[in-house]
Amino acid sequence: MLSVNPASSGSNTSLATDNSNIPAFVSQNSIGILSVPGSPTAVVAVSGNAQLAVTWAAPASTGGSAIAEYLVKYSNNSGASWKRFFPSPVVPITATSCTVTGLTNGTAHVIKVIARNAIGISLPSAISAPATPAAVVPGRPTSVVAVRGTASLAVTWTAPANTGGSVITDYLVKYSSNNGVAGSWTNFIHPVSIVPSLTVTGLTNGTAYVIKVIARNAIGISLPSVNSAPVTPAPSRAEATSSRILGLVGAPITEASGLAWSRTNATTWWTHNDSGDSARIFALDGSARIHAILPLSGAAAVDWEDIATGPGPTAGSAYLYVGDIGDNAAARASVRVYRVLEPDLTGVAVGTTLPAASIGSVVLQYPDGARDAESLLVDQVSGDLYIISKREAAVRVYRAPRPAFADETVTMEYIATLAHTWVVAADVCADNATVLVKTPTQVYAYVSDSGIAAAFAQAPTARLYTAEPQGEAIAANPTCTAYATLSEGSNQPLTIYEQ
Repeated sequence: MLSVNPASSGSNTSLATDNSNIPAFVSQNSIGILSVPGSPTAVVAVSGNAQLAVTWAAPASTGGSAIAEYLVKYSNNSGASWKRFFPSPVVPITATSCTVTGLTNGTAHVIKVIARNAIGISLPSAISAPATPAAVVPGRPTSVVAVRGTASLAVTWTAPANTGGSVITDYLVKYSSNNGVAGSWTNFIHPVSIVPSLTVTGLTNGTAYVIKVIARNAIGISLPSVNSAPVTPAPSRAEATSSRILGLVGAPITEASGLAWSRTNATTWWTHNDSGDSARIFALDGSARIHAILPLSGAAAVDWEDIATGPGPTAGSAYLYVGDIGDNAAARASVRVYRVLEPDLTGVAVGTTLPAASIGSVVLQYPDGARDAESLLVDQVSGDLYIISKREAAVRVYRAPRPAFADETVTMEYIATLAHTWVVAADVCADNATVLVKTPTQVYAYVSDSGIAAAFAQAPTARLYTAEPQGEAIAANPTCTAYATLSEGSNQPLTIYEQ
């Protein structure tokens, strides 16, 4: 077979009179006469972001040999010079469409297409009408996830893979309580933000919601994301799913026997030693370092076993309650709880010993004889004190209605029995509805929206916990989304359990 066709369009750049414009040559074999194909027709370019979507019609004549590929060329100077487009990865273009990428937004381009068969290449198509690549609306956000909170959902998503050539300027977040039925969406009003997360507030506890997110750039808004899975807001109940260690608590804290999560200072926990230390408490920071030491003026550290937070005489202020309630031999005629205003540690250097603080105290007696205890709770509304005994096969709960802390003596009332033994710590969330009770090996939650006493009438549920060498301290954070534990001993980890 004789074949003659010197034309080639493989170079990246050519002049307007490139070799794709030469006349067609033909060849003949034993079957008949073959030729290069006819020219493609109807070339159309549609603008996109730094690209053109190009379509064309196949040649009316293949020249007797199947089309092997199309050569697509573009020019940004009205056809004075041309560049061939190579897709990535470089493969032959066999369909009658492609997207020419890597172009400059705002610059007009024209396109021509050439067909190739086994014999050679066609004459080029007529040049397309000019089309100018430009930024477009962004792609849609993806992977929308909502996590329940109290009357709220914490929403995260993944930013669009394609910004449309213009930076994202905001996200629109919408929620529906009707599974996304048309007309059921509400815009969540929030400050302009390009961060792919926010908390949708003002929702109704017990109602399921779905979320969708829309991206905005200077051109306009994207299509909405796929809806999130339905999530139902509800009060947080200290339902941790993971844990992490903040750091090791160093000397002089060697027998930590209580823990309270600060209501005044961010990322701060208060603790104390068991018997054998002076009357002082320690503020730990987010790395478990001792931020500050607060001596309690006039207090005695006989057998301090727990510390708690709660209200006090000044509305809106947080107070710390220290429980001198240990009694290993069940021989003390009474125990005592101290109250002190929690100091603001803003600007206080790490390791500072603060001036001794004035205190109030109350003497407590059991109605049914002395007993050992290591768990102190403060009602977050009424200020009532609760003590849970430690050693019985089924421990007992006692209450002292809001004491005056004027060094008075109060006989507590017995209000409940819990099906636990060896209870070593407890705390109540700020919502006054979730009580955490700790044994050496387990953490349990008692829940009731009617308060602490009502919670103890409910069946408990277990919470995440890894046993410590001698863990006798637990503290819930203000939002009841996390809790912390700490063990007696030297250089023990301060561990956070969280959602």
